[in-house]
Amino acid sequence: MAEAQPELAKAVQSEITQSIKQYRRWWHIWGMTASMVTILSILSSFAAGICAATKGNHHKFWPTVLAGFPALLLTFDQNFKFRARSDWFWNLVLRYQALQRALERGELTAKEASRKIDDIEDKADATDPTVTRSPNAPKSKIA
Repeated sequence: MAEAQPELAKAVQSEITQSIKQYRRWWHIWGMTASMVTILSILSSFAAGICAATKGNHHKFWPTVLAGFPALLLTFDQNFKFRARSDWFWNLVLRYQALQRALERGELTAKEASRKIDDIEDKADATDPTVTRSPNAPKSKIA
């Protein structure tokens, strides 16, 4: 039984480290996507203004497309919730880092840390911004 504890501790530490790396990567991807959508929206608005101000423009199609592009990008951002996804993954990173520090300081045993991992994942599933819930369903908060 004494040999099972070090194996459990290694497995829990490995799971925490992997989760931090994975969630940090997704936080970065969604955060960069949200930033790019915002930047492209601003640039296309600027380009549409230039096209509208240019008198020698013979094609009316491109200025019209450029004028509608920011709204399309912002609709994508609202529907796919890029920033909310990024924030959600960052909260998971913070929770796992706190768990890792508590485990390293000896404030938790491997079994307690394993239970906390399950709690983090359950609460994260309940607060996933991409899942639509009925208005009457209770919202849980990651605490």
